[in-house]
Amino acid sequence: MMKQQEEIQQVYDKYGTSMMGGCLPMLIQMPLLFALYPVIYDIERYVPAISKASSDVNTFLTIPDLTIAPIQMIKDSGSFEVPAAVIIITAIALPVISGATQFLNIKLSQAISGVKNNSDKNDPMNSTMKTMNMTMPLMSVFFVATLPTGIGLYWIFSALVRSLQQVLINKHLKQISVEDLIEKN
Repeated sequence: MMKQQEEIQQVYDKYGTSMMGGCLPMLIQMPLLFALYPVIYDIERYVPAISKASSDVNTFLTIPDLTIAPIQMIKDSGSFEVPAAVIIITAIALPVISGATQFLNIKLSQAISGVKNNSDKNDPMNSTMKTMNMTMPLMSVFFVATLPTGIGLYWIFSALVRSLQQVLINKHLKQISVEDLIEKN
């Protein structure tokens, strides 16, 4: 096992990458999520203009309140000024869009590396990767369905931004040969 870890570290050194490269963006994002959570739950205290905003804004967005979870929106769909069908469609669409954007993000990040779904059942790494690729979008659906809508919107928007970044990175990396990259590092 230690020999395998040494070889993996040599590959990382050869290609100029780090295992922490995938964790750093999450570490930067976590304080934002922790700060966003209380703001969403008590938005009228943090943003007083929200309580004075006209109901036209909420009707246009079809989200009656950013502090309500989509599951709760479905339960209370008859108590909003917006038609119940619009509320239910919005409450279902948010988690579905979240899962789709997370799945797209995973596929885009694997596109440049050439990662394929191998059918080698003896490879524990492949099995773990398949499980994570299915679990992460499902977790996203669950979180967006149960957490306040504002956090769900943030989650979706950040996944779209990551996907756009990945498309741009993939385009850039396709233009660079692996040999040039190794030589540079």
